[in-house]
Amino acid sequence: MIIEQRFYRVRPHLLKQWLELWKRAALPVQLEHTRRHGGDFLGMYLTEVGQIDEVTHLWRHVDVARRMEARSGVESDPRWAEYRKEVDALAPMLAMRNTIFRPTEFSPVSIEPVMKNEDATKA
Repeated sequence: MIIEQRFYRVRPHLLKQWLELWKRAALPVQLEHTRRHGGDFLGMYLTEVGQIDEVTHLWRHVDVARRMEARSGVESDPRWAEYRKEVDALAPMLAMRNTIFRPTEFSPVSIEPVMKNEDATKA
């Protein structure tokens, strides 16, 4: 199991607008493809202390290969192309970063069950 962290620094005056757009147009597409490949959305978070106007969202994936399959599905989805048009027109991003973490064997999150391959086809 891996955890993917997607980090964005957003133009302050566009944060609310981008969050609404992401929730409406990006989240459903990402959820569908991620869950299809055995992963799930763990949450989106705003920075409370430190650099303001930062957003982080976390995703759990079975492994890197399944994450890549999910991402390929997102990228080829026509709804994603529509979202990209809207976000490109808005131009909210100042910085983006993506990190993949592998939990230690004693991390509580590594103990949680991850959907088995057979179950993923039912999602």
